[in-house]
Amino acid sequence: MLRLLREFSDLSVGRVGPDEMFETTVVRTDRGEQIVDQATRDGFLMTSAEIYGQPEFVVEERRAKILLEAMVEIKKQLTRNLR
Repeated sequence: MLRLLREFSDLSVGRVGPDEMFETTVVRTDRGEQIVDQATRDGFLMTSAEIYGQPEFVVEERRAKILLEAMVEIKKQLTRNLR
């Protein structure tokens, strides 16, 4: 079992998805943030924004918003039809 949540660590790194080339980093402290920032500046790490142009959660958030807006529109139409 992957344990990304360690109480006393500055950061944790572990694979979450099926892609073996990508790992998720959980930053817990200012020191952890400094380490990740330095490793990124030095070219040891790349962020998803650097690889894909934007974080994956932004893409998922947009998809969810589009879906929710469509659901609201469908509900409005159904409500109009019932009146």
